[in-house]
Amino acid sequence: MARLKTMDGPVYVFDIQLHVVNHNNYPVMLTSRHYEIIDICNQVSELSGVGFLGNVPIIPPKGDFSYHNMLYFRSFTAKIKGYYTIISQSDFSEFRIDIPEFQFFADHMLN
Repeated sequence: MARLKTMDGPVYVFDIQLHVVNHNNYPVMLTSRHYEIIDICNQVSELSGVGFLGNVPIIPPKGDFSYHNMLYFRSFTAKIKGYYTIISQSDFSEFRIDIPEFQFFADHMLN
């Protein structure tokens, strides 16, 4: 976590690592993601897009996919939740995988 100073006040930068595991017996394609970010003032931001950092990965059976992302918040704490949209490569059905809510805290908030 880093803290930047701007004309509008501080910006907190969080570097996150996300890891997705395919527990199925068939490959899946991660086609998109959608995040809902809520800061300490209950301001909601949404982040959606196709693929992951320019990739639309196909995860083999029992395989995994990892990526990292930088998130910028105006508050020293925030929470995020959302979902991935996935297409089965066996029957081409589409489904969603929910991302449970988790929180970010600036270093100075932790003991």
